[in-house]
Amino acid sequence: MKELKQRRPSLRWAASGDSGVAILLLTAILSMVALSIATSHFMQNRSHRFQLMRERAQVYARYTAEYAVAVHGLPRFMQNPELADAGSENDNRIEPNDLNDILADAYMEGNSAHGFRFNYRDLKMDKVFDVSSSKPYYFVSAQGEVTWRDDRGRDHSVMHRSAVGVTFGDFSRFMYFSNGEIGPEGNPVRFGVGERIYGRVHINGAAEMSPAGNPIFYGLFSQTEPAVINLVEGLYPSVFQGGWIIPYQRIAWPPDRAIDQIKEQRQPSHTYEDKIRLDSGNEHPVTTYLKFDRSRYHVAQYIADSLGPGGDTLFVLGGGLDWQTKYLPTGAGRELIYVKGVCRLEGIVRGKVTVLSSDSMFIMDNIITEDTVLGPCPGDPPAENTPFGMVPLGSPNRIGLACEKDIIVAATLANGFANGMLTPGVECGLDFDPGIDSNIGNLCSQGRRDVIITAAIFAVGCSFEAEFWKTTAWGATVPAPSPQVEGCFGLANQNVTVWDNVPGGFRPDCLGSTDLADRRGTIHICGSIVQTHRGFIFRDPVGPWGQAWIGYQQKNYRYDENFLSGGPPVWFRVTYDSGAQDVATEMVVPDYDRWRSLRQTELNE
Repeated sequence: MKELKQRRPSLRWAASGDSGVAILLLTAILSMVALSIATSHFMQNRSHRFQLMRERAQVYARYTAEYAVAVHGLPRFMQNPELADAGSENDNRIEPNDLNDILADAYMEGNSAHGFRFNYRDLKMDKVFDVSSSKPYYFVSAQGEVTWRDDRGRDHSVMHRSAVGVTFGDFSRFMYFSNGEIGPEGNPVRFGVGERIYGRVHINGAAEMSPAGNPIFYGLFSQTEPAVINLVEGLYPSVFQGGWIIPYQRIAWPPDRAIDQIKEQRQPSHTYEDKIRLDSGNEHPVTTYLKFDRSRYHVAQYIADSLGPGGDTLFVLGGGLDWQTKYLPTGAGRELIYVKGVCRLEGIVRGKVTVLSSDSMFIMDNIITEDTVLGPCPGDPPAENTPFGMVPLGSPNRIGLACEKDIIVAATLANGFANGMLTPGVECGLDFDPGIDSNIGNLCSQGRRDVIITAAIFAVGCSFEAEFWKTTAWGATVPAPSPQVEGCFGLANQNVTVWDNVPGGFRPDCLGSTDLADRRGTIHICGSIVQTHRGFIFRDPVGPWGQAWIGYQQKNYRYDENFLSGGPPVWFRVTYDSGAQDVATEMVVPDYDRWRSLRQTELNE
C-alpha cells in the first residue's frame, strides 16, 4: 500500500504535464491550420480577384475594339472602300480624324476607378473572297488593348481583335433594272398583259402598263416616280404581288467608275484588242468570237467585212477562223474576259466567268451554265412554273455578260431567225459541232427557234434587245437603229439584212417565212437584266416597221436565286444618288484573328 501511495503523485503529475503539452501542441497546430487557411483564402481571393479583373479586361478589350471599328473605322471605310484592295499593307490602315480622341471620355470615366486603361491599335480593312461564291467581303478590324494594375502594383494587359464584315449589294440582286422605260428610239416601252416577272424589280423613273392589260410582278417592285402610268393604285396588290415601294430612292446610273473598276481586273492573256495591223501597215477593226466549252473557251478574231454578206453579219461560222483554246480565267475577283470592240459569244460554262465588251455584244446561240435544267419540255407557250432553263439552287456556276453598248440576241438560225417559231427542229444547214457549240440539238425542238440564257446581263450603254433590224420578213421597213438616245448605238449593228437579192441581204436555205413574219420562238432567261433603257424583243405592226411581226413574242424570264449568295465575279456595285453605298450584309466577328486563321486554313485546303 505504501508503494501505491508513493506512486499516485507522480501519476497525477504526469497526467497534468501531458495535458499541458497536448494543449500547447493542439493550439500550435490549430494556429498553423488557421494561418494556412487564412493564407489560402487570401491567395485564392487574390487569384479570384485577378481572374475577375482579367475577365473584365477581356470584355473591355472586345468593347474597345468594336468601339474603334464603329466610331473610327467604318465611317472612314465607307468613304473609300477600295483602300481594302491596296497592295501595300500600310495603305489599308485607318486612323481617327483626331489622334487625341482615340476613345470617348465618357467611355473611359466609368471604369477609371478600377484602374483600367483603354486603347486600340492596328485599325485596318481587308478584302476576303468567299470560298464558294467568290463574293468579296470587306472587314474593318481593330485590336483593343486594356491594361490594369493588380494588388501588388504590377501592370497587366490583354488584347482582343474584333471585326465587322460588310458586303455591298451588286446589280445581280435585281431580276430587272432600268434607268428609264424608254426604248432606243426615245418612245416609252410598256409592260404587257400576260407577262410574269419573278424577282426584284427597280426602275429609275415610272413603269408604264399596257392599256390591253397588266402583268404580274412576283418580287418586290420599286420605282422613283410616285405613280405607275396606266395603273390605278387600287390594282397595286393584284399587280405587285411581291410588294412595292413607291416612290423609292434613285439608284446612281451609271455606277460610279463601274466599267473602269471592272477593267482593272483584266488579265493580259484574256484581253482581246479591237484592231489588228495588216501587212499594209494599216489598222483594221476586228470582231472577237467566244465559244464556251465548260471549263474552257475557244476564241477567234476576224475582220468583219471579209466574211459573209452585209459585212459583219450573222453568218460567220463557215470557214477561215483560226480558233485558240484556253481555260477560263482564274483568281478570286479576276475571272474576267475583256473584249475591246464587238463580241459574239455562245456556249456552256462550268465555273465562273464575266465577259465585258466595249462595243455591242451579240448572243449567237444559247449561253448557259453546265447544270441548266433542260427538261421536261416547257410547253408552248411556256408553262408558268416550268423548270426548263432554270439553274438549280446551290449551283457553283456563274455567268456575267456586260457591255458598254448593247447586248443583243443575234438574228441567227440557232436563235430562230427566218421564222423559226413556225419551223422548229430544222437545223437549216447550221454549222453545229456538239463539242464546242452550245446548241442543245432538237431537245424540246429548241434548236431552231428558242434561245436559252442563264446569266446576269448588264447593258450600261443602252439595252438588252433582239436584232430585229435583220429579218427575212418581206415588205418590212427596217432601217438601222438610230442613236436617238445617247449611247444606244454600237458600231456593229448598222447593216440591215432583208429579203434576198437586196444589197447586203441573205436568204436562208430553209425559209419557213411568210411575207410579213419573222417569229423566233421564246427567250428563256434565268438570271438578271440591267440596262439603261428598255430594249425591244418583239416588233409588231403597231411599231414603225411596216406591217411585220419580228422577234420573240414569248418571254420566259426568271431570277436566278443563286445570285443572292453571290453574283457573277467582278460585278457592279449598287450605290444611290445620295452617295450612300448599298450595304447588303453585315456580320460581327468577335474573334477576328481566330476566324482568319481558320478561314486561311480552309482557303488553303
